[in-house]
Amino acid sequence: MLVWMGMVVAGCEAEAKPLPKLAQVPEFALTRHTGSPLSRGDLRGHVWIANFIFTSCPDVCPLLTRKMGELRQGLVRNGHAVRFVSFSVDPDTDTPEVLRAYAEERDALFDDWAFVTGPIGDVKRVISEGFRQRMERDPNEPANVFHGSHFVLVDRTGMIRGYYRSEHDGLLQLSRDAAGLTEEPP
Repeated sequence: MLVWMGMVVAGCEAEAKPLPKLAQVPEFALTRHTGSPLSRGDLRGHVWIANFIFTSCPDVCPLLTRKMGELRQGLVRNGHAVRFVSFSVDPDTDTPEVLRAYAEERDALFDDWAFVTGPIGDVKRVISEGFRQRMERDPNEPANVFHGSHFVLVDRTGMIRGYYRSEHDGLLQLSRDAAGLTEEPP
């Protein structure tokens, strides 16, 4: 799978169409898996990709994390400077220490990839209102959290430029679009 992403990123940038400007990511101040803060301002000047996970998720979240890692690997290998942010949708459980262990277990400890958490109200505001992604506890199974599985592409100014399905075609398009944004002048 990594080979096809590398080929797409390396060979299809000229075909990119202008991306829509969908919404501004709101200001936020959350905590990385390292314990250090992360805000929208820290990401200013960088193209970045967001996704939404929780560490006790038994199925979808590990897959989303693996796919984020593959995106990262393909983009970095082809010289595209993109940041990656995985927002926990279960911040009460996912402390920085828990997120660090989760990232470490999945070989996802990189300086350009942050796993973030924070107070539930702050996290919910950013994910639900800012990214317009679902985030709510399953009323029948409180340990489960319903959440969006789309990846979100954000430009250097904090503007959301696209939502991408986490399947093959969506990830191909995300790779192309992210690479194209890194080629635009700041």
